[in-house]
Amino acid sequence: MTDALTDAARNYWVDVNTQSYEPLRARALGGRNMASVIEATVDALVEHGIDRSWIQVGRDAYLPGSFGLGNTRWDILIAKRKISSPVRRS
Repeated sequence: MTDALTDAARNYWVDVNTQSYEPLRARALGGRNMASVIEATVDALVEHGIDRSWIQVGRDAYLPGSFGLGNTRWDILIAKRKISSPVRRS
């Protein structure tokens, strides 16, 4: 792991462990707190040879029809080829 990724992960867990337990607040802040970890992870992947164009984050990171979770968004998705939604035939 790169130093930036290690620092981002450490800072994320420090933030999580120092916040009061308020589930709705934690859910609302979760994505924002993970942003630096996601960014550092993407940088580390690129540093280790993954083409940046293969990496999808945020709203672009989803797998159509993935085990019934077609609307699920992932934090990070690596796909060498474009993944398209399956064609439904009537």
